[in-house]
Amino acid sequence: MGLPEKMRLAQSGDKEARSLLAREQNKLILSSLLQNPRISDQEILNFAKEKTIPEEILTLLSKRKEWMKKYPVRLALAQNPKTPLALSLRLIRNFRDTDLRKIAKSKDVSVHVAAGARKILMVRGLL
Repeated sequence: MGLPEKMRLAQSGDKEARSLLAREQNKLILSSLLQNPRISDQEILNFAKEKTIPEEILTLLSKRKEWMKKYPVRLALAQNPKTPLALSLRLIRNFRDTDLRKIAKSKDVSVHVAAGARKILMVRGLL
C-alpha cells in the first residue's frame, strides 16, 4: 500500500486499521491518524505514552483542546521524553502532588522536567 492510500485509511479507517497504522514511523501517516474523527481517547493516550513517536506528532496532539482536557493525556505527554521541554514544563504546573513526586523522582523524564516538578513541590511546601 502506498503512502496516499495509507493516509486516506488513517483518516477514515476503523480501529484495527488505526492500530496497524499507529506503528508506522512516517509523520504524515501519524498526523493523518490524529485527524480521524473516530479515534478514541485510549488511542490518544497510547500515542501520548509512546516513546518512539516523533516530537512533531506529540506537539500536534497537544494542540487539540478536547484531548488536552483529559488529565491522563496531559500526564502521559509530560512524562514522555520526546515531548518538547517547554510543553512538558507548562503541563506539570497543574499536576497533582502525587504525580509531581513521581515525575521529580523519575529517570525517564528530562532532568529539567524533574527539576521543574521539584521546584513546584517546594513552592507548594511539600518538599
